Amino acid sequence: MFNGKRSFLSKKLQSKFFVQIDRLYCHERNRMRKLGRLFGLLGSLLIISSTLSAEVYHFKFNHQDRSQDLTEYKPIVQDGGTVAVNGVKMKGFNTIFKDPRNAGPKTNYAKQINAKIKAEYLKHFELYAMPNGVVFVPKNWKLVYGGISSTGGIFYTFVPPHGDDGYLTFYHNGSCLSCAMENGSLFFSEAAKHAKDHDFNTFESNLPLNVVKIKQDLVSYYAESGYLRLDGIAFYDPFAKIPFWKAEVSLPPMQRHLVNPLLNQFITKYN
Repeated sequence: MFNGKRSFLSKKLQSKFFVQIDRLYCHERNRMRKLGRLFGLLGSLLIISSTLSAEVYHFKFNHQDRSQDLTEYKPIVQDGGTVAVNGVKMKGFNTIFKDPRNAGPKTNYAKQINAKIKAEYLKHFELYAMPNGVVFVPKNWKLVYGGISSTGGIFYTFVPPHGDDGYLTFYHNGSCLSCAMENGSLFFSEAAKHAKDHDFNTFESNLPLNVVKIKQDLVSYYAESGYLRLDGIAFYDPFAKIPFWKAEVSLPPMQRHLVNPLLNQFITKYN
């Protein structure tokens, strides 16, 4: 049961609500078992088993080696010309994503925007048009994975050139509440409780994970392995239109001053 001011009001409402959850859960879970490696797009590889217990969430700092395995989830990238951001000209890219909810693919076009970002950072970025709006990406990085799920979820991963360590990923689960509970369980005690209460999986990190609560429904986090570091933000609210999303980035030491503007763009987009 959800507790507090926003709890379900009756067993009847609860029953009706969780019939919908169960349907979404079964559909997405079967799909995710078939495509388990796609969770690597979220900045890590989720090990899925048939038991409803805590699973290990393996953080992965290099996503270059799976590009051949996920060709089905490789969006088309087109030259979008030069676009203006806050009056500053920068390189733009259009993208085409397959969308299982529609008959044809979805084309996203780079366009002029005004954004809450300091001008000093713009020289380090290029602009990609994605299904969830335009996104700043480090220069010369490539979009290697991406897709749209049947529940409206969106995921994508960018990596640096030349096989270097590093990545920028974004994921939201669309309308799948069971997915939100499971994925959110790594970052939110509330999500872990909700998942356990309804016999869904929960996840534990393979690395020490430092989580800082920004708001009740928003956290920042980081993990380190040797000289490698990843930083991320995650959102969880079971009553929100998009109940879970997360963005994650790993950069070499000389580029880590770009972590905040890269992650803050998603907070601006979804909060």
